[in-house]
Amino acid sequence: MNSQRCRDVARSCARLARIVVLFGAVTQGAAVAGADSSHRECTAVFPESFPPHFQVTNNGVPIGFAIEAMEEIATQGKLTIKYVSTPTWEEAIRRVVSGQADLIPNLGITDERRAALDFSIPYETFALRLFVRRENGLYTGLSDFSGVGVVGVVKTNLGKSLVEANPGVRFRVFDSVTTAIVELRNGTLDGIVFPEQVFLHFASQMGYSDRFKAVGPPLAVVERAVAVRKGDTQLLAQLDAAIPSVLSSDAFQRIHSRWFPAPPGFWTTRRVAILLATLAIAGGILGFGVYLARLRATNRALNTAHGFCSTVLQAVLEGVITIDRHGAIRSINSAAQSMFGYAVEDILGRHLADLFVPEDTDKIQQYLMREREPHYSADYSPIPVFRSATVQRKSGELVPVRYGLAPAKIGADTLFVLTVRDVSEQFRLEKQIEFLVDHDELTGLLNQHGLALVLGSLLGQARRRNSPLCCVAIGIMHFGQINETYGRAEQDLSKIECKRGTSAVETVVERAIANVVLWTARPHAVSNSAARSHTYTNNF
Repeated sequence: MNSQRCRDVARSCARLARIVVLFGAVTQGAAVAGADSSHRECTAVFPESFPPHFQVTNNGVPIGFAIEAMEEIATQGKLTIKYVSTPTWEEAIRRVVSGQADLIPNLGITDERRAALDFSIPYETFALRLFVRRENGLYTGLSDFSGVGVVGVVKTNLGKSLVEANPGVRFRVFDSVTTAIVELRNGTLDGIVFPEQVFLHFASQMGYSDRFKAVGPPLAVVERAVAVRKGDTQLLAQLDAAIPSVLSSDAFQRIHSRWFPAPPGFWTTRRVAILLATLAIAGGILGFGVYLARLRATNRALNTAHGFCSTVLQAVLEGVITIDRHGAIRSINSAAQSMFGYAVEDILGRHLADLFVPEDTDKIQQYLMREREPHYSADYSPIPVFRSATVQRKSGELVPVRYGLAPAKIGADTLFVLTVRDVSEQFRLEKQIEFLVDHDELTGLLNQHGLALVLGSLLGQARRRNSPLCCVAIGIMHFGQINETYGRAEQDLSKIECKRGTSAVETVVERAIANVVLWTARPHAVSNSAARSHTYTNNF
């Protein structure tokens, strides 16, 4: 009995376990089926050329801001998207309305489009703005184009409808915004109406980010969202549930920054490069100007110094000649030209032998040879020479001179400076002084000092020869009375007449000597007579 009951309980537990297992399997299958039904596959259509939102690569891969944003939304909303490109916006909208596609990833919301499509929560907002050239200050809004200027619009853009609503505004329709930007830059167009973010994107890519400016308030503010087929509430609910978390994610911010980078500041790389190049050029010009100013100042100082040296050199009374190591004449001043009788063009390059006599030329050449040899002593200092010499003028006249010669280092070359002074007048004066020491200045006859020297010499000869010596003194009687009566002029005239009559006086003296009986020619007699004669001449 008990065993039977145990078997019945065991069978009942087994049946219960099978029921539990079956229920779990059914529940799990239902859950899986529910999950599979929520993960939906959708077909998205888009225009094949609407950058930066939509674009197709050469390999047929869709890219753009709207494509990447749709991928983030699909991940959050558990959607699998298949992308199909169409030639135009109209074709994309037609396919969604007809049921050939499920959605458009990004489409501007308008009343006309709301009538045909449903839209998700907007995830992009843009302002429709009027853009003009930066230097243009004539236009401040679209109303300023009434009757003047031309505005560019793009065929598939909302800006075309806004401009058409202003009948006074002339406009041109373009297939792409890039073509309109080029004409605006070239001046054949005065303005463009286009979404701000997209316009700045294309202008930056074309290198015109700093060429244009937006004027006036936004012409319209348009929201963009995912467009779905009318009545597809399940898909719309999945999208609306996913979009808020996508907008707050870092991934969406990175996507937006990559396709819509912030407008560059004023100091772009290009402008910094231009500024640095300008500063470098300005610095170079300034440095070159300073260098030129200093060079001019140095040249002026050199010219002044050269003029000063030339003036002083030409004003020096002594002749100054510059010669090289071989004796060739390199320069000559005015005093030297006058001394030698040569002009500058006649003497430059000629040898020193044309000026000095051979004997003195050899002495100068020996000095040049000695001084042009290398000297290795650190304390070596060349010693100038000062000598007397004889030079020959161009006329052939020989002139006594006194010259000085010393080397001068001019850069890497060694020149020699030769100073020459004419001493012919000095020699003449010296001879004249020597003559006046022993002779009377007026008559040229021996004076007392000269007579003493002559008589002393004669007495010395008489002693050496042991021969007699006789001296006769002739004077003019009462010569002082002539001076007192007729003056010094007559006295000097009398002296000159006496000089002229020297030959007659000499004759009288010779006769007197012939008739005079001399002392006995004995040594002591000669000495006594010479002593008496010397005493007499000293009193003359």
